[in-house]
Amino acid sequence: MLGPKIQGAPDAIEPKARAREIEQAQRFARRPEATVVYLGLAAKQKFSSPPAEKFPDVVACLDRNDIALGEGKGTDMGKVVQQFESAGRRIGTAGQVTVQEVVVEKLIDSEFTDATGRTIQLAGPGYGVDAQGYLLDMRGPGPNWSQQFANGLPIKVIVMR
Repeated sequence: MLGPKIQGAPDAIEPKARAREIEQAQRFARRPEATVVYLGLAAKQKFSSPPAEKFPDVVACLDRNDIALGEGKGTDMGKVVQQFESAGRRIGTAGQVTVQEVVVEKLIDSEFTDATGRTIQLAGPGYGVDAQGYLLDMRGPGPNWSQQFANGLPIKVIVMR
C-alpha cells in the first residue's frame, strides 16, 4: 500500500523508473489539499485515456476542483510536455490543471549559463532547470531561454531525495 490517498500502482517495471513514479504520487498525497491521487493505469482509467494516448503517471485531485499532473521521468522532457498537454485536453471539464511536476533522478551540470551567469543544470537533452526549479526550453539559442509551459503553466522539476 502506497498510502491511503493513492489509488493504483506504478506502470514502470525498471526499479528506478518505478521509484520516480512512486515518489511523485507520494509527493502529491502529502499535500493537505489532495483528496485522491491516481497512479499508473488508474490515472488513465479515471480520465478515460485510450491506451495509445500519452498521459502522465500521476494525476491528483485537489480541493476546489483543481488537478495536479505529475510524471516520473528519466531524461525525455519533450515527452513530459506531450503527456501534460494531452492530459490537460483529456481532463477538460473534470477540473482545472493548477500544478505540474516531473520527478527526475538527477540533474546534469552543463557548460551553459543563463543571462545572470548562473550555470544551468540539464534535466534532459534540450531542457534545463532555471533558478526557481522550473523546466527551461533550451532547444534554441541562449542565454535567454524561457520556461517550458504546458497547459499554460510552467513545469516544476523535482530531484529525487
